[in-house]
Amino acid sequence: MSELQRLIDLTLAERSYRLRFPPLLEARYEKDTEAARRRSLKQALLASLVVYASFEFDLWYIAPDIRHWDPFVRLGISAVLLAGALVQSFRLSAWIRETIPFGVAVLVALHIGAQVLGSHSAAGIHILYTFPLLIVFTNLFGQLIFPFSVALSALVGVIFLFVLHALKEISWAEQLNAGLVMLSTIGITLLGNYRLERQQRQTYLLSLQETLRREALSKVNRRLRQLTFSDYLTDLANRRRLEQVLEEVWRAPNGNSQPLGILMVDVDHFKAFNDRYGHLSGDACLQTVAKILRAHMRSGVDVVARYGGEEFVVVMPDQTLLSAVRTGERIRLAVEDAALPHEVSPYQVVTVSIGVASASIADIANPETLIAQADAALYAAKQAGRNRVFPPLSSVIEATQEIYSNK
Repeated sequence: MSELQRLIDLTLAERSYRLRFPPLLEARYEKDTEAARRRSLKQALLASLVVYASFEFDLWYIAPDIRHWDPFVRLGISAVLLAGALVQSFRLSAWIRETIPFGVAVLVALHIGAQVLGSHSAAGIHILYTFPLLIVFTNLFGQLIFPFSVALSALVGVIFLFVLHALKEISWAEQLNAGLVMLSTIGITLLGNYRLERQQRQTYLLSLQETLRREALSKVNRRLRQLTFSDYLTDLANRRRLEQVLEEVWRAPNGNSQPLGILMVDVDHFKAFNDRYGHLSGDACLQTVAKILRAHMRSGVDVVARYGGEEFVVVMPDQTLLSAVRTGERIRLAVEDAALPHEVSPYQVVTVSIGVASASIADIANPETLIAQADAALYAAKQAGRNRVFPPLSSVIEATQEIYSNK
């Protein structure tokens, strides 16, 4: 289980009222939700701009005595709102991103306070109830993150109380009523804000948990598929994969006229090696031979597979007998040069015998026929003394030259 998955399980299991996750999980949350959060704040700020600007028309009738300066203040704050919305299109630090709507809301609260205190109209007192509307809008619709909502509610509440105290036109009972409305609004909206953010975070955790589980399952499935078609010891293709490759080559469109080279590779005196050095050394020997075989393959073209025990098969599309024998000779020399000790062998080091076959796919009935030819060539190499390639490179070159001279 990954550390992230462990943190998710612990966080979901605990009954904490904290909203923030442990640092690693919080960093992942910020990374995954940052773009959506910016879009949400941008939309909220643009909606705020429309609502805020529309209140100017109402104000002309409620407080006509502040018409000479209020539109200019509203225009300036509207410009800040628009700029704040546009800035959300760019990646910002979480602190700056959340501070922008917080700062704009404070400016609006100060503007409302100035309107209430600056108007002497009888109906102007109703502007006071714009404060609760601001709290509702920012805490629920704009949905500031909870710490910013608490800070904004406290700050707007202080501004509201200052304005309320400065008003001499309303009675003590009306002030008490307005204060209770504001206090209730702050309490209810903060509770709603907390629950919304908590629900969002819980939903995110469950979604991330499911995503990580799917990724883990997918990784396991990929590994199982890999194990299905690979040899556990050498990490080469296994016999099943070899059969699949040969079938694909045989069915390839326009491939019937191309030659296909096959190498059948066998580690010489391997049973004696195992008896002398033990099975662990035998496994290490096979892994070394597998690395040498892989190193001599054309990437993305040739396929080398463990055929069984100490035998390997190399499939080389578009390789004539001459080019396949040359590749086999290079492999044989590379294994011999690796100088793995083999005291039981007449060569005193680990060697390989290689049988080579190549033919046009159109001339062969099935893959098994070509494999059988390479196997017969391997048998001939062993009978000739091992540590050799059959047919020998020299005889193949002579045969090739004779073919071209006859033409």
